[in-house]
Amino acid sequence: MSRPDRDIRILPQWAQQYIERLEKDVDSWKSKALAAASVGNLATNVVLCDGIEQRGLPPNSTILFVLGESRIEVHHDRGDIKRNRLTVRSLGTRLFVHPAAANTIYVGEPE
Repeated sequence: MSRPDRDIRILPQWAQQYIERLEKDVDSWKSKALAAASVGNLATNVVLCDGIEQRGLPPNSTILFVLGESRIEVHHDRGDIKRNRLTVRSLGTRLFVHPAAANTIYVGEPE
């Protein structure tokens, strides 16, 4: 981990050791987060696709979309094996669900 332009050698030994341990912890958590975010990781069931690359999100993540004045949450609970579906919840307004094709729907605010 890169440290800001401050010399910690002027601090007491216990403080130096504490800062070094914190830096190692941060590096460790960053590597764990990157490993969990890999698409091939079976621990994730939600993948973020930004058009260039795909990154996994933590298992059972809830994604919040902002559409105008409303907020829409989308959640997939991997723990409920009997219900292989998404939960879509509107926060603040009713949802408009419009079928577009056999495999596509549009979700948004009522027109």
